[in-house]
Amino acid sequence: MRIRAVSYMLFLFSVTLLTACDKEDENIDTSTTKILGKWNLDKKSINGSEIVLSECDKKEIYEFKSSVHLTTISYAGDLCDIVTSSNWVYDLTNNRLSYSNQTAGQNGGELTRRYNVVNLTDDNMQLELISEVGGIGEDGDVEDKIVTTWVKNK
Repeated sequence: MRIRAVSYMLFLFSVTLLTACDKEDENIDTSTTKILGKWNLDKKSINGSEIVLSECDKKEIYEFKSSVHLTTISYAGDLCDIVTSSNWVYDLTNNRLSYSNQTAGQNGGELTRRYNVVNLTDDNMQLELISEVGGIGEDGDVEDKIVTTWVKNK
């Protein structure tokens, strides 16, 4: 009788362990899949105050093409006719998004940005910038709380 009880307990433990691993793997795959596609900038706030976006800002696009490739497109000028397109390598792990480009930084050096992923659904993404290295200004942690909200382009 004891052997049967021990066998049953080991069986339950094994099933629980396998189920837990499957759920963890599903979460990683789900978030990676959710981020794929084109995203348009919808809102931006600095230290809790919403910033009024220009027409050029509203056209900004993040396009996650695969599990590692990101293209950003920004617009500038009076008619939003100046287009800047940059290719990045990104990583999405544990609700952290980071991306970098070997030549996008100040003076042609590497630029890396890191974000907390505040929210990621099938059609909405909210990012909080936590670090920028190699950009304009101070390198490292960002002092202001900069949050951007993105809507998936369908």
